[in-house]
Order: sequence, then C-alpha cells, then structure tokens
Amino acid sequence: MTVRPRFLAVCLASVLAGCSGGGAPTSVSSPATPDAASSGASAAPAPTKRAAPPTEAPRVPVAATFDGIQAMSLSLGDDAAPIDITYAFGSIWIANHHSDTVVRLEPDTMEVQATIPAGSGPGWFVVTDDTVWVSDQNGRGMTRIDPTTNVAIEHIGQGPPCGRGLAALGYVWQPACDSQVIMRIDPRDNTSFDVSMSNANSIAMAGTALIAGGDGGLARVDPISGSTTPMRGPKGMILGYAARALWISTESEVLLVRPGDGKVLTRIPAPSAGAMFFAGNHAWLAGQSPKLIEFDVSSRSILRSITFDPWPASVVEVAGHVWVTNFERSSVVRLDL
Repeated sequence: MTVRPRFLAVCLASVLAGCSGGGAPTSVSSPATPDAASSGASAAPAPTKRAAPPTEAPRVPVAATFDGIQAMSLSLGDDAAPIDITYAFGSIWIANHHSDTVVRLEPDTMEVQATIPAGSGPGWFVVTDDTVWVSDQNGRGMTRIDPTTNVAIEHIGQGPPCGRGLAALGYVWQPACDSQVIMRIDPRDNTSFDVSMSNANSIAMAGTALIAGGDGGLARVDPISGSTTPMRGPKGMILGYAARALWISTESEVLLVRPGDGKVLTRIPAPSAGAMFFAGNHAWLAGQSPKLIEFDVSSRSILRSITFDPWPASVVEVAGHVWVTNFERSSVVRLDL
C-alpha cells in the first residue's frame, strides 16, 4: 500500500520551492546575524557522514510519449516516491521520499551518479552556492549535502518541514507548519533560528520583500529581527514571484496577487497546484492533477497542458528538456521539447 506523505495533505491541498522559480537561487549579500544567545538560535548537531547504500543494478531509461511528446522515463526503484527535482552543479537531483535518499543524475544520459542517504522522507530542495539542501519531510529540519563528495554532512533545524524553502538574503528559509515557525538557517555556522508564524507553508522574495504565506494569509518577514507583519491578500501557498505578482495556489485555482496591496489580479483554474518552475517568459505548474501546465508569464495565460498518469509532483526545465517527477510511479520523466 502506498502511503502518501504529509506534503500531499499539507503542501498540495493548501500547498515547493515555492522557490521563486525552482532553479538555483541567486546569491545576495547576508545581513547582520542576530546574536545566537539572545535570539534563540540553536547549534546544529555534530556532522555525520553516512555510508552509501549497497550498489544496485543500473536502471536504464526507456522511451515514452506524453500527449505526443517524446520522452525518456527512468524508474527510481520500488516505491521510491520522488517529490522534488532540481538542477544544480551540472546534475539533476531528485528527493526520493519513501527510500530516504537523494539521487543525482547525469542530465544527458540519465545515468545515476550517486545515491545519497538523507534524512527522513526527503521532500523539497533549496540550492545555495556550494550546497544542496533537502527538507526532512517526515522528520525535522534539513539535510545539507556536499555536492563535491555526494555526502550528507549536516542535519540542521528542529522544526518539522512542510513545503518548499528558499535561499535568500544569505540564509536558507524553510517553513515548519506543525511548529508554527519558519526556520532561518545560517549556512555559515549551521545554526537555525525560528521565526514565529502561524500556518505558514511557503516563502518567497517579492522584489526586495521577504513574504511568507499559508492558511493564515500573507505576512512580511523581517530577515534580521525575525518579526512578521500581516499583509492583505488571500490564504494559500506561494508558488513563486514573477511578472510583479505572487503566484498563490489554493485548492481550486492559482491566484496572481499584487504584493503591495494584496489585490487578486488573475484567477487561473488549476486545482491542488504544488510546484512551479519559472523559466524566462514562461512557467511550468505541477501538482495533484493529471496535467502539467505551461503558462505565458506576461499574458498570464495557459499555453498548453500535458497529461500525466496519475499526476506530476514537481518540475524543472533544463537546456530544452522538462523534467518531471512521478510520485505514484516512482519514476522521473524527461520531456524532449
């Protein structure tokens, strides 16, 4: 029996990275760090290195088609249940939720370069200059992976993660719904500071503003003090920021919201959207619906939809290929567009 992870109940029903794009974030300068003793920051546990799992027979990608589009599909193992996918350090990275591993693929051949033991129930990625981070969706905190050694070297934070985090302003930001906080992780010293916010399941940069969202609505986050200020706007998961609007997922639609006053600019029918990847003037939307949807960001219109069985969990576009994880089928698909 397949057990669906908490991200489906929490992230796709109400809810990433959302990341403001799903690709590798742009580094910016770090603000002053609050004093750990006075801010409540906690030091990370001692670094641990985990042995690689036993070598398995190599899996081979097979040809497939989706609505007439040529593709290659790669099995990730029995009940691997992949959630997020990202491109970083020249490779494709996949979070296998049920096997507690992160898989690194060579993009051209789809060959497995490494299988990395991670935390409990890997969910969503955040990429910084020298690190791949993945949320421990069935546990607490985030796992820090060194891409030069393919080893999980740190476990940081104590909140139970939900949704996609974000790299911004020198920190890694990761919502932790059940703890009613957003973890602010400092990669320089591996400390985690909890920003109190009820029902937050997402976070994004809207221009120069750091904004969190969720079932409690929108709030502006002060990156230094950790204080939050409620804003006007709808409840829901922030998928990202593009075309001067926050893209917010609800159970039945995606809302484009002006962050200044919370006004809903556009409503797009797209139920249970869970992940979005912005690529220049277009974007891809995946979620608990049997459609992968491509948008024109400027006109805010749907360009096309591609049928998946049963539904695409996450998506990233790299060099003319669109990569999609299939949670239920324990596979990753590369569409040749």
